[in-house]
Amino acid sequence: MADVLREGPRDRGSEDWREPRAHLHLRSLSPPTGLHGAQTGLIESLRELADDGPLEDLAVSTWGNRLCRCETCLGTDPGAQTDERLADYREWAARASGTVELPFESTTIRSEFTGETHEAIVPPQVGLAVSDGGRLRGVFPCEVDGRLFTVEAAVGALESVLTDRRSMPVDTSP
Repeated sequence: MADVLREGPRDRGSEDWREPRAHLHLRSLSPPTGLHGAQTGLIESLRELADDGPLEDLAVSTWGNRLCRCETCLGTDPGAQTDERLADYREWAARASGTVELPFESTTIRSEFTGETHEAIVPPQVGLAVSDGGRLRGVFPCEVDGRLFTVEAAVGALESVLTDRRSMPVDTSP
């Protein structure tokens, strides 16, 4: 499974991991029926890596079903932080050596009653960002040149690579 991250967006220089960190984004702490076991399994796997030492830090956050793009919502602390994270993720994807598609769907929300509309982003059910030394090295799920790289596969690869302390080229920066 370690190939999943090696075959994804490439790091132009292959560095060993020094301060690996993971940020697991959940749409909800109560996922849809049938996904609870998978979601808790991801949390447990990442928590074990953090508790046992190969992973320096694990952050788990929820960001809800939709992220409003209006100026008022983006002006709040959570809105600004989320917007900054999404910008970092898009920048990472833009640096990729291949064509990277991230799973954030833009949509327009329209009220049938008032006619009011606003723009929103629908995040994936589960997302994972992996960084090392403050440098973003991967965002999952993602599609690279038409090939899907899942969060589950990324966690498995992360377990393998961090346990062996091998290099895991994921970053795309020059």
